[in-house]
Amino acid sequence: MTRVRDYEEEAYIRERICKAETRIAAIEDAHTALASGATSYTLDDGQTRQSVTKAQMGELRIALNEAILSRDMWKSRLNGVDNIHRPGW
Repeated sequence: MTRVRDYEEEAYIRERICKAETRIAAIEDAHTALASGATSYTLDDGQTRQSVTKAQMGELRIALNEAILSRDMWKSRLNGVDNIHRPGW
């Protein structure tokens, strides 16, 4: 098992988790808006801003899965867990 070794490393990992969760929320908001009838949506995850359209919903789903995997990987590292659970979609 890999355990977080010091405060600085733990703070860094917690920051990465927070950024991943911010990105997840931004992507979910974009997906919801587009699924509800909007023709475009400005995706702002705090790091980048980009306009997305309904045609890009597949790409949004991929980006969402990647953000979830990233968050789960950092959480596993924080908690010292070697197994990373991946969504099946």
